[in-house]
Amino acid sequence: MQLPTVAVIVTVFNDGRFLDESVGSAVDLQRTSSDVATVSIIIADDGSTEHRTVEVLERLERRGLCVLRCPHRGVGALRNTAVRSVAADWFVPLDADNRLHPTMLTNLLPAGAASPRVALVYGDAMRFGDESRIWRMGPTDVDRLWRENHIDSCGLIRRAAW
Repeated sequence: MQLPTVAVIVTVFNDGRFLDESVGSAVDLQRTSSDVATVSIIIADDGSTEHRTVEVLERLERRGLCVLRCPHRGVGALRNTAVRSVAADWFVPLDADNRLHPTMLTNLLPAGAASPRVALVYGDAMRFGDESRIWRMGPTDVDRLWRENHIDSCGLIRRAAW
């Protein structure tokens, strides 16, 4: 049986101070999920100009990680470009100031695999850096989504549904 493929897409714009920790959590996820998915990591840069961020990106690229460099257009355009660049079954958007729990895919993939109609599976969000807390998501409420964001962008998203 072929394992599902998952691309972790780390988006960054001048947040180099957080990038090592964020990418490190994606590498940990890649290691701990090898029995449930084939995980790739793409770092998508939104035209960072901050010296520290540029240095961190260059170092990560020298380590063999994929860095997708784009002109600054905002996180939405950056994420769309990055999603179009991958051929994975699923993707996980990860902002540079967030990190992933190493068991995320072990916990979320079974729910996603339960039905081809499942487009998004998510859990609680863990923040770090300027803000350090856990954001409890609760159940999906489509009507509430029209009024306010109550789901963090970091979830497991079926690429075909994107």
